[in-house]
Amino acid sequence: MSKIVKNKNDEFILVCAHANRTKTIGRFLEIKTEYKNIYELDGGINYGWIDKG
Repeated sequence: MSKIVKNKNDEFILVCAHANRTKTIGRFLEIKTEYKNIYELDGGINYGWIDKG
């Protein structure tokens, strides 16, 4: 992860199809790393982004 987001205070968004995997990995990263500003696309690509146009 440090190769993608170098500064642990930077904001970044996790995205997957339905937001199930991003919730899991987001919680893991918050607990196991020092990353502070992790966000997930609510509903994922299918239910969050595509359905809302």
